[in-house]
Amino acid sequence: MRSLAEWIMRGRGQAVVAVAGLAVVSLAIPLVGLLSAAALALVTLRKGARESAWVLVFSSLVTGAMGALLTGSVYLATAYGLLLWVPVWLTAILLREGGQLALTLEAALGLGVLAVLAVYLLVPEPAHMWQESLQRLLRPMLEHAPPGFDPAPVTQNIEVFSHYMSGIAAAGSVMGLILALLLARWWQGMLFNPGGFRAEFVGLRLHAAIAYLALGSLMAALVGGGLVAEIAWNVTLLFFVLFLVNGFAILHALSASKGAKRFWLAGIYIAAFIIPQVLLPVALFGLSDVWMNWRRRLSHA
Repeated sequence: MRSLAEWIMRGRGQAVVAVAGLAVVSLAIPLVGLLSAAALALVTLRKGARESAWVLVFSSLVTGAMGALLTGSVYLATAYGLLLWVPVWLTAILLREGGQLALTLEAALGLGVLAVLAVYLLVPEPAHMWQESLQRLLRPMLEHAPPGFDPAPVTQNIEVFSHYMSGIAAAGSVMGLILALLLARWWQGMLFNPGGFRAEFVGLRLHAAIAYLALGSLMAALVGGGLVAEIAWNVTLLFFVLFLVNGFAILHALSASKGAKRFWLAGIYIAAFIIPQVLLPVALFGLSDVWMNWRRRLSHA
């Protein structure tokens, strides 16, 4: 990772090769897209908006050209790159200029909320759109299902999940954006400010207004009906992502406290991969920190 970060920072050409090249690779290996976005964010954090804008433009041109060669479409590859890079570029500029990690992550949340609202404004029936997409995606698997397989439960689950897919997709994008930004910040700290990223991350504390907005969204989802409740549930998923990140920041802070055993933190990460339900209490931990200030309370316990 350090070698990649050092190579990205050698010059504009190296940065463009890394950003565009990793984006193309991510078409086959999606997780590599995080590295592409983080590479652009690193340039933005270190060299500012103007230099990173050149990297963004040239990376778009390179990705478009490679897309034309590989898929025959310039526009799809370019659009994919812009969707991957523009949000992280904007948030990296905000982090560089403001220096507030909490505000930057809250801005990432805002982008996700705008995306969900845009879907409901521009698409007449988002649930129907997602239902058709999911059915198209799963049709080959259902057609080749073993004898005796009942497709009815799958169809029912598709119908249910289609109402929340806008929020699920936006939450996944916001999580990817946050992870790319944190990775870039870690690279920056590793190269130019050793220890700086850890201090910044474990000190992360969200603003109280975000918690109240999250509770308002959850309340609207629980007591509302029809379209209002559906939109509120989709937006609540975005708040879940933000408080999940905050929860892990608190856990890292507690693991770094004097005399703390760090093996339990690794255990939580392993459990989260095996049992996703573990993520819910971590997110609730992050939400409650707005009022409880767990770092201060537990450090004096």
